[in-house]
Amino acid sequence: MDLYTSISKPKEGRFLVGLSICCSINILLIWIYFAYFNPELIFWREAMEEKINHATEEAAVQPKVYIIGGSSCAFSVIPEVVSVGIDCDVENLGIHAGAGRNTQLELGLQLLKPGDTLILAFETSFWTQEEPFGTTALGSQIAYSFPDYFLRDQINEQLEINNDWSIFDLRPGGKHIISMLGKVVLGKDLYRYSSEDIKTGGFLVYQGAMTAPPSGGLVAPPNNLPKRITGFLENISEYCRENEINIAVSFPWLFTTEEASMNIRTHNIALAKHIEKFLPVLKDSNWGVETDKNLYSDTSWHLNEKGARIRSKIIRSGIALMKSKRKDPATDVSD
Repeated sequence: MDLYTSISKPKEGRFLVGLSICCSINILLIWIYFAYFNPELIFWREAMEEKINHATEEAAVQPKVYIIGGSSCAFSVIPEVVSVGIDCDVENLGIHAGAGRNTQLELGLQLLKPGDTLILAFETSFWTQEEPFGTTALGSQIAYSFPDYFLRDQINEQLEINNDWSIFDLRPGGKHIISMLGKVVLGKDLYRYSSEDIKTGGFLVYQGAMTAPPSGGLVAPPNNLPKRITGFLENISEYCRENEINIAVSFPWLFTTEEASMNIRTHNIALAKHIEKFLPVLKDSNWGVETDKNLYSDTSWHLNEKGARIRSKIIRSGIALMKSKRKDPATDVSD
């Protein structure tokens, strides 16, 4: 027994050392992959660099409007169109929804100064989720790529948003690996978007044809908002008031059928009434719905340049109305 124990201990030690070395090599290879070869991160990191550089280069000009949200914001809001006539520089800070709402929110909060305006242009599903914030792999990748803008805790603590960035979130999932291998084998582009789609100020334009079917189905109006959402609305309303920041909500447009559009609008108007107990909602006769396929690019949330110009003008009108503190009874959901 003593002889067996004396032999097995060195073997166990060598095994643990080997396992530690393999784990370290694995982490190193993951970092190398995400830093230099992951096509999704490469694109969104380039888009983020344009957004941050544009926002910080123009930082001396006050006041500013920051519009944050998912890709439905990135592909649907043209800053120079929104800025006409409202005496503000406008920044489109929309990024991939897969980065997580905490990632989208944190960038805008880090850049805000007193007198600025923050527009929350999240997809409408955000406002009905029980757990609206969560750390994702892409979110962690973006955070570690821009530590000056994402790895701070002071604002998050005040808003009770927990960003548990972790290097272990950087590991690629099985679906990602299989997808990349399939594209290589079939000779397809590794990622749908390219640097040519990134325009001045972070607006993204995809030139491909619309392929996604319209969204449909019955959508019941919400009876109330989840507790986590009302807590977030209370916290961010207080934060913006204390820091002299204007804030409002805007609903992105979803491509849907004529038959489903009425139900979705009814849902969104009811949702707006709940949100307006805490924050103003920019008035928009579309109310988060558009049935014209010719205004979309590749998904039911991404507008093409023509559609983005129309929506940008409507956002501009909403901001101007909010700034002037006037009410339009014809479109006010409180009526």
